[in-house]
Amino acid sequence: MTGAWIGVLGIILGTLLGGITTLYIARRKKQEDAITASKLIIGELMLASASLTGAVTAKTWWESSLPDEAWRNNRQDLIAELDENTKTDLQKAYNIVDSLNGSKAAGGDPNLVELQKNIAPLDTAKTSIETWQADQKKRQGQRQFRYRAFVLAPVILVVTFVATLAVIALVINRPNINQTTVSSALQSKLGQRAFVDCVPDNGNWLCTDHQLSAARGSCLTSQATSSIGRADVSRVVVVEAALVTSCRDTQETTKYIGEVVDGQIVGEPTAGEIARAILRGEEVPQMVVAPEPKSSEIERAWNSIFG
Repeated sequence: MTGAWIGVLGIILGTLLGGITTLYIARRKKQEDAITASKLIIGELMLASASLTGAVTAKTWWESSLPDEAWRNNRQDLIAELDENTKTDLQKAYNIVDSLNGSKAAGGDPNLVELQKNIAPLDTAKTSIETWQADQKKRQGQRQFRYRAFVLAPVILVVTFVATLAVIALVINRPNINQTTVSSALQSKLGQRAFVDCVPDNGNWLCTDHQLSAARGSCLTSQATSSIGRADVSRVVVVEAALVTSCRDTQETTKYIGEVVDGQIVGEPTAGEIARAILRGEEVPQMVVAPEPKSSEIERAWNSIFG
């Protein structure tokens, strides 16, 4: 998966999770608004019931109108969350409140029998909303848990997504092209007595093949600090000028231009090498092809620490 596709996937995932989270938060706010409205309406119904009870006792109208402001201002928030029975009880109670306020405004003496009958529906509505409110409180803990889980879910998912990409980046082998790996790849195809030293050259590699008089493993044992071209061989820094005396080059070096072609390291003899071989009547050096060096980030980190 390319970096561009990973970026697109991240944008889609973030947008989707952001939208879902926004909807969930909006839904939760509606539920909280409904609970707040229910508290105001319970108080309003209690006051209305007390006013009717006082009117029956005093055998006269109450001083001010029965309250219904909380219902008028909050019923839209509340009704959407109520069950049908509670909704019916509240609507009936406030219909009574409206009717009684109209009767009081019209004047005349109150019908005490009717006032007494209307106390019960108000109390029933209050009990219904209290029951609904208690049920909501029981569910509040569950909603809070779901809310926290839902809010954390995108974070957990994003962290998991990033961690997965990190693991993939660390574990999957990828091309590992540098001076040492190119040298080692070509060297492995030229035999045990070849020592290849590559340096950057216009986007490719200029590689020199030193033909040793003995096996590479026994020749390249010195850890010299000379600044002459060097390569890492078996965790030992090897310098051409520091080869042991018995392992000097046995013939002229051969130069190659190394490049990466279709997942392979290809070393082609330079034009100068080919011309020299032809002029001397020698065998023209052959192209050298080696697998492209690959390693994971974990392997690279290990090698950088332990050699």
